[in-house]
Amino acid sequence: MDGLFWKKQAVNSFEILLLIFILPLSFILPDSFAWENGPLESTQVIVLVAAALINFYFFYKRRHNFQLTISGFFLLLTGRELNWGRCFFPLGIGPDGPILVPMNQIPHHAIINIIIGIFIMVVLAGFIFTTPWYKIFSYHLFPVKLLVYSCICTLFSITGDSGHFFGKYKGELLEELGELLLYLLLLHISLYYYIQSSNNN
Repeated sequence: MDGLFWKKQAVNSFEILLLIFILPLSFILPDSFAWENGPLESTQVIVLVAAALINFYFFYKRRHNFQLTISGFFLLLTGRELNWGRCFFPLGIGPDGPILVPMNQIPHHAIINIIIGIFIMVVLAGFIFTTPWYKIFSYHLFPVKLLVYSCICTLFSITGDSGHFFGKYKGELLEELGELLLYLLLLHISLYYYIQSSNNN
């Protein structure tokens, strides 16, 4: 139990430190870190793929459909970060990084958009029908700190994306750093619910 406690404390401290340093790092890191296919986006994809695989393993291990839904959710976010495959076919490099082919110029883009839309609807339906709502509200399974941290990261991401407060390039760094920590927090939240569901069986 002591080992588990200290592991939790280490993870919490790591997340708080990242949260504190998001803003300073956005002014320190090179602008190229926020480019498409850059270090931050590549790290985001690694985190998302790992999160999808971890939750799929949880589904395989305990057959909780909720974990399968979460795995699909992380795969959906992975597709978004990869620009639905467009990042693999850059047209060249511009002053703002790789230039990606517009979605409407990809062959069969209409079919691809339909498939993406169906995937989104399936994941949404999965959250509605596989989330253990009764257990969550009965046992008050709300990771408040993680949810608050996630809201702060979302605020960083939205603020950075607007570009109004920090300029275009620093805003992009703030956006990508916020998203990276948000994905780590979402993975932590998924681990929290898996552990709680196992304890309350």
